[in-house]
Amino acid sequence: MLAGAVSDGAPTDGAGTDARAAGGAGLGGAMMGGQGGWGAATGGAGGTATGGNGGAGAAGAGSVPTGGQGGGVAAAGGKGGKVGSSAGSGGGIVVTGGKDGGADTDGADRGVDAAGDAGDGATDVGSTDGTGATPLWRDSYQPYSQKIGGTYPLVASVWSDDRGVYVMAYDDASPPGIWANLGTGWQTTYTWRQGTDVASDPDRAGLKGFVDGALVPFGVLPCSIQLVDSQGAHCSGANESISDVATVGPNLAYAVYWDRILRFDGSMWTQLGDPLPSPDVLTIGRVRSRALWADASTIVIATMEMQNEGYVYLISSEGTPALQTGLPVVGFTAAWGFGSKDIWVGSSDSRLYHYDGTDWSLKASFSDDGGWGIIKLWGSAGSLFVVTGTEFAQWDGTQVNTLESLSGSLYYKDLWGNSAKEVFVTLVNYEEGEHGTFEARWFNGSVVSQF
Repeated sequence: MLAGAVSDGAPTDGAGTDARAAGGAGLGGAMMGGQGGWGAATGGAGGTATGGNGGAGAAGAGSVPTGGQGGGVAAAGGKGGKVGSSAGSGGGIVVTGGKDGGADTDGADRGVDAAGDAGDGATDVGSTDGTGATPLWRDSYQPYSQKIGGTYPLVASVWSDDRGVYVMAYDDASPPGIWANLGTGWQTTYTWRQGTDVASDPDRAGLKGFVDGALVPFGVLPCSIQLVDSQGAHCSGANESISDVATVGPNLAYAVYWDRILRFDGSMWTQLGDPLPSPDVLTIGRVRSRALWADASTIVIATMEMQNEGYVYLISSEGTPALQTGLPVVGFTAAWGFGSKDIWVGSSDSRLYHYDGTDWSLKASFSDDGGWGIIKLWGSAGSLFVVTGTEFAQWDGTQVNTLESLSGSLYYKDLWGNSAKEVFVTLVNYEEGEHGTFEARWFNGSVVSQF
């Protein structure tokens, strides 16, 4: 059960495990804090009651007991401008949070104080006070919007479960960080140390998670698969070239890198079966995996080579890979399934293909001004959602319905959801500010809006 996360700190074992003893001074600070963590009830901008980087502070608005580097939380927090309890809606990844706290001190704030952001003293993405405005999502009043600090927005990945929504963002000037919205506003939940990098190919980095369990960021170096929980980020292992991760159950997950599939049993990653067979037409010796979907019985791997060649493989739970025929030799960039006889893949030329257990068929083609093809697929209860660089769409069983189209300098980056009426996308907006912003939107079954 997650209840806050540690910020960065020196690895204790050289394997990418980020943790310090509680209350330890220095960058990243206390075990239960975090960069931009949640400080004392009287904390101001960029600090806790006892001040300093990593100093311990009293429990603040929905916070964990110890602070971290960066912005504190003002006394007024929680739902309706109330002071949150120590397990409230304010810090870290909270699953036991109380949306209602004690008495309000001024009735003017909801969540994180505007003076205390994720370690930089800027305005945070918390919630504003209730003035009759309609929440954007659950009890959350302000949208996710993070400035891009560098020239290139490399990662903007989203994952969600019944607790809320998590976004991992990274640009070429700031360390990777995870933000969480558990229904009452956005807050920093974990930030890696300054100088932390992601895989050389940013498309090989992202965020997944175990339902009601640890988050699973991948592609953050030097440890390519990490588990983020209440104790911080822990190296889970695997090669740095991880392309995708699929969590199936509390003790079952899969990852893929190049031509190898890894299986996680709750404690260790081991190679599953033989490497993917390399078709003779490939100009390199190893398959370059790109996307992964899995359930308890079937694994789907989509691959794309540098020459924009690619293939699809179906793999049984025993690990026997089968190269699929009946598909064009193009790059495949996305995969999803509803079972072994209802599988979908998306291609680099923006085409959507379906497998019915016997044959593959082309179902739809998309226009993509960004030129990235189909970036991600996600589905629930037979309803499939698709994002290209500029289009967010839904397959209704017979045709594609466009939910939103982007133009100008806006581009989609990722897709995930909880149900067909709660689907989330991330995007990059180059039109906002000098370098642009990371943003998130959600589809409620009818319309797409910021949240």
